[in-house]
Amino acid sequence: MNNKVRFRITGDLCTHEKRAFSFSIILFALSLFIIGYLSYVLYSLSDYRDRVETGINVTVEQLGDVSFYGIQNEQKEEFFRKIYSIDGLIGMGYVENNALYSVEELSFLHDIQKGHVKGVTEEEFENTYEGCFQTNVVNVTLWDSLNIELSEGKTPSEYNVSENNCLMYLAEDFRNAVEIGEKYYLYKPDGGIITEYTVAGFYSDSTRIFDTRVLIEEITDSVGYYMPEYSIILVYYFESEDGMFVCEEGKFDEVVEQFYALADEYSADISVYSTEAIVSKAENNDRKIVSSFLEISILLSVSALVMMVCSQSIGLLSRSRDFGVWLSNGATKKDLSWAFIYQNMLRLIIALPIAGTVLLFMVKQEAWDVETNDMVVRNFWSVSVPSMILIGIIIVVLSSVIPLFILKKTPVTSMLAGET
Repeated sequence: MNNKVRFRITGDLCTHEKRAFSFSIILFALSLFIIGYLSYVLYSLSDYRDRVETGINVTVEQLGDVSFYGIQNEQKEEFFRKIYSIDGLIGMGYVENNALYSVEELSFLHDIQKGHVKGVTEEEFENTYEGCFQTNVVNVTLWDSLNIELSEGKTPSEYNVSENNCLMYLAEDFRNAVEIGEKYYLYKPDGGIITEYTVAGFYSDSTRIFDTRVLIEEITDSVGYYMPEYSIILVYYFESEDGMFVCEEGKFDEVVEQFYALADEYSADISVYSTEAIVSKAENNDRKIVSSFLEISILLSVSALVMMVCSQSIGLLSRSRDFGVWLSNGATKKDLSWAFIYQNMLRLIIALPIAGTVLLFMVKQEAWDVETNDMVVRNFWSVSVPSMILIGIIIVVLSSVIPLFILKKTPVTSMLAGET
């Protein structure tokens, strides 16, 4: 018998069950929703390392934060020369997210950013920060360690960056406002130049920058990366006794030892934080919660499976005479088996978009900025949806086993007599 007839049998099954079929879809959708949400939570609690590494081109094991205190002014030049020549140290300095700058020649950037600033209300931006533009500040030595993707322009290594020279990399939204190579200036009151700003390129929407809140605030306050949408990346060269540092792979401990040796040499106080240690602490704290959610996920999956098995078995037992009639009119048990499977697949096809739509709406309510929205949407499509599809298919397959076994073992004469 062809699939057209099997589909007709499937339609007949759904039509005769009516409310029971609709109710089973609602329960199936609820089960998928809970499974999707739990998988979302499980992954969100365990992917902090991945999120942090989204904003960098190195591993968290290569990243840290250091502060030196008490370096005498007359010793700083020598101190900086030694610290920047440490073997295994790639770069050191500040990465500042979401900073507001005021440069009169660049005030036109303020108008382009209206309605797109982060952490500041539009009213504050217009009044308190009139003429300012929002930026991300990066030390040139850290550029290669950050996940900055250029769509056009040159990298800082192709320019001569100094304390009085700053490179500007702008989002694609500014492409019609400036051209690569243009220069702008911050002037002293007497007319002298303080800083020269050079438009060096445009970065793509895939750019993600390390969020320094990972190092200085509570773990839960940071997504792990920052998305510089409608923003500008300013690249400076500046020397500092503290800030983020990046090491060559496998040389973190060696670099830290040299930090402490320099602190002893200059009688300075020092504090060092390992990003790996911070991330590992967050993972350990979340692991306990993950285990509890995992148990709940397994319980709900089993419950959904039992529900489907019971529904299918009861449907078969209550309608055995109808099945007998189909069999006596040329259908085979294989046709009926496929009709059962099609019915379960139909439940999944209807329940999945219902559960997915409600879940996406709910989790997006947790997003408070562009980064968390990006994380929510990414986790939904990469984790929740595949989990719901996979578990849904497993439930469909397993829930069909017992009814199909009953169907196989029941003689056609017994079905015609209404017996099972």
